[in-house]
Amino acid sequence: RRSSDLCDIFVLSSDYEGFAITLIEALACGLPAVATSVGVIPEVLENGKTGFFVPPGDVEGLSAALFDLVKNEGKRKLFSDQAEKVAQRFDIKTTAREYENLYLSLLKGQ
Repeated sequence: RRSSDLCDIFVLSSDYEGFAITLIEALACGLPAVATSVGVIPEVLENGKTGFFVPPGDVEGLSAALFDLVKNEGKRKLFSDQAEKVAQRFDIKTTAREYENLYLSLLKGQ
């Protein structure tokens, strides 16, 4: 049994993030997320669709977003369904295929 099976929501309240691989892993597990809007998080997390992002340091906003997801099971389910689809964009096979296409297009341009 995965530890993510014991969770309902993923929280990432960083002041700084690089690529945020843990966010993508959580989305792949179907966890809706609440995260701060730092680094690439706004490009990964679809605000209001797979979770919420809040400004770093906004404790009230983070609390409100968490409370919204905790009290609204339907929204959690909807976000969960969408989360897995978003995470698929970052799947290793998808990423490798995109790199291959990029390299092929660069080679054709030479």
